[in-house]
Amino acid sequence: VYFRVIKEGWLEAGMEFIHLSRPEKSLTVSELFRLRSTEKNNVELLKKAAEAEALPERLRTKFQETLAGNG
Repeated sequence: VYFRVIKEGWLEAGMEFIHLSRPEKSLTVSELFRLRSTEKNNVELLKKAAEAEALPERLRTKFQETLAGNG
C-alpha cells in the first residue's frame, strides 16, 4: 500500500494510519511500475494512467501522448 503525503508531519511507532479515501480514477503502484518498465504499450494501463488524478500532470500528459502515438 502506498500513501500520498498531504501534510508533512512526524510519525512514531504505533501511530495509526486511517484510509480516508481513494480517488475514483486511480492506479496501483504495481500498475505504474509495469507501465514504466515491461508494459509500456499496454493500452488499458495507459488509459488508466492518463486519467489517474493522483499522478503529476506532466506524467499524465506523457501517457496521453503515448496513447496518441506521439510519445
